[in-house]
Amino acid sequence: FGSFTPNRYIHKTFKMGIYRTLLVLSRFVALLAIAIETYIIFFVKEPIGIKSRQEVNISGSVIRWERDAATTVTKIYADTSLDFSKALGYVHAKDRSLQMLMYRAISEGKLSERFSSDEMTNGIDRFMRSQQFAANLENATRDSIGADVWDHLKAYSDGFNTYISTGSLPIELTLVGYQPTPWTPQNTLAIGRLIAYLGLGQQQENAEKFIIEALQQKTGLPLVKSLFEPYLDEISGNSEYLEIIRKLNIESTLIPPKADAFLKSMAPGLSGSNNWGVSGKLSKSGNALYASDPHLNIVNLPCIWYEVLGYVKEDGPGSYRFGITLPSLGTIMGRTQNWAAGFTYGFGDQMDFFIEECRNFECRSENGWRPINIRGETILRKGQDPIEVKIYRTERGLLEVNSSKIQLENGLKHGYYLSRKFIHEATNMVPSSRAIFSEMWKTKTAEELSQVLRKIDLTCNFIIVDTEGNLAYQQSGVFPKRSHNGLYPLYAWSNDSAWEGHVDPSQLEFILNPISGVYATNNNFHGVRGKYFVPVNLHMGSYRTDRFDELAVETFNLNSTFQLEDFKRYQADVVSIQARKFVEILRKSGGNFKAGTAAHEMIYNWKFDYSLNSKGARIFEEFYDMLMEEMYGKILGKEAWKFLRKTIFLPYFHYWDNLILNFNLKDEFLWKNRSRDEIFNSILNDAKFQRNIQQVPEYGENRKISMENSFFGGKLGTLGTFLGIDYPISVEGGRATLNQGQLWNNVLDKVFSS
Repeated sequence: FGSFTPNRYIHKTFKMGIYRTLLVLSRFVALLAIAIETYIIFFVKEPIGIKSRQEVNISGSVIRWERDAATTVTKIYADTSLDFSKALGYVHAKDRSLQMLMYRAISEGKLSERFSSDEMTNGIDRFMRSQQFAANLENATRDSIGADVWDHLKAYSDGFNTYISTGSLPIELTLVGYQPTPWTPQNTLAIGRLIAYLGLGQQQENAEKFIIEALQQKTGLPLVKSLFEPYLDEISGNSEYLEIIRKLNIESTLIPPKADAFLKSMAPGLSGSNNWGVSGKLSKSGNALYASDPHLNIVNLPCIWYEVLGYVKEDGPGSYRFGITLPSLGTIMGRTQNWAAGFTYGFGDQMDFFIEECRNFECRSENGWRPINIRGETILRKGQDPIEVKIYRTERGLLEVNSSKIQLENGLKHGYYLSRKFIHEATNMVPSSRAIFSEMWKTKTAEELSQVLRKIDLTCNFIIVDTEGNLAYQQSGVFPKRSHNGLYPLYAWSNDSAWEGHVDPSQLEFILNPISGVYATNNNFHGVRGKYFVPVNLHMGSYRTDRFDELAVETFNLNSTFQLEDFKRYQADVVSIQARKFVEILRKSGGNFKAGTAAHEMIYNWKFDYSLNSKGARIFEEFYDMLMEEMYGKILGKEAWKFLRKTIFLPYFHYWDNLILNFNLKDEFLWKNRSRDEIFNSILNDAKFQRNIQQVPEYGENRKISMENSFFGGKLGTLGTFLGIDYPISVEGGRATLNQGQLWNNVLDKVFSS
């Protein structure tokens, strides 16, 4: 379907009336083509049995690739590592060029220019221009970033451009009349910045912004102080600081809801991930075992991930590279004949807010007043007039002001404002590119690989095993050296607030062969606290880690060793320790609930499972929602709570849980002379918990998600479902279970056997 490009030529031959008719027909054919393609990929049970294979010359190198319909995994045969990078760029362009080109347009703030112009794309472009993901990358050259990484980025670009030059573009690009320009190394670096922010670093920003806004309200101080104890202890008694916080002019950096939903569909959405490993001394086979379970957004088509199996002569006889790649960026996890490695998101704090005092077009510094740097940007729009925007920066970072509110004659009203800075502005994602395109493939052992992975810009928790039976944990991320814990803003005019460079990667946590012989990361706290930095000040809590520990201890006590079947069972586990903790309180509270009712079923019969047919999970979720609104909606206001419930609450829900589970009477703002048992039982007295258990729907009926084509984004409605472009599926698991809705397709054995 990639070569079907009718409306590129129609206007040359036909009058407008015929053109419009044919354009409608071409779009229908395009929808039909996508529907057929989707049907084949997801619903044809028997493999088609036709192998795709090709030899192609890319800038002087002949590479071969093939794909068997039985596995859908692409295999690459190359002589050198550079040739492999060329081939990777080629197959990414062949299968995921739309995804990559949309990434590029988003990172550059050019969706309105290249795809379509509407309120959503205009909002995204404004936001992305202010973030400056593609800014200053013209300085990234072979000399400045190093020949080793540049040559691989250039090779990847050559592969992409070789395929695009054939004219075989996705039908979606034809529909919008977009003819892409060549890919460059700078594009890959810019998208690296984008991916590190969207859905990942953005969560830290949202949480810190929430803390600032809460501090502006006198009733919010005790809440955030207790939620994030002890990180706000340093400022909670500083009346001068709090008064300045209350005077802050805060601009919302949130983009329109539709735009936010679109971006989440394109980028790795934040969700709970798991990985764990067992050293060879504890496995039944004597070999180290590893399970990687990255829970990123797969509900959009195409999927975030792209699997590749590579055979590179330069690596030596019997070698291979099985990689989970992210189109635009390269391989981010995988295995070789020597090791296997993957990661969970590390939740490291790689950004800071600063309090700026500004007037007119200048801001305060320790040595007086300095001019604000102002840069104009023009956003071109399809079929519409351009938009002019201005970006304001200070010494500390991006100044959060709405340019439409600034009078050009007078500048900013004298007052306090926020600026913010991300570490990726300084690194350009070069360390990550060097690691994933080149250095990781040269390593032989878990320890060697850890020395490479610790330099990656993105905050990650890597687990690595090797064929010698070793098990290692490595924290990664580039972190600023800062003078505080990073969770609240410092005065920008004080030199003490300036970052003092970056933390040396050798200071990040590294564990080789832990005494227990088992190690897991589940977005919980990891890392050391050094003199100059606190790498992790917010995280997702220990519910899933605690459940893994339970399962691992249970297995060890029974068998004294581990095997792959145990890991498969862990990954499918849907038991929630979070739910168990709340229900155990209810069991001890002595509430009298009639047998056969929803409340009785949840409290006394439920096994805390989040399987699709579970009624207990459905009842608990109703109870949990009502409890959270009762406890926090009254403090923050119901509308504010509804907003928070859908945003920063999701990754950080355990902090809100802990205030309730710990029941500390010093948190009077929360309890207001009520006991916890009294609150719990009053909620269960609601009529919905008194209904007969037979009237309660199963959990799966309320656990449906929609698989949507990213380009159309659900805009086709029921037509999209009919055509197979969009369709609903049910997923099991919950926010605190190891299984969080994975879709299983075991292809690894087929890949190697075919």
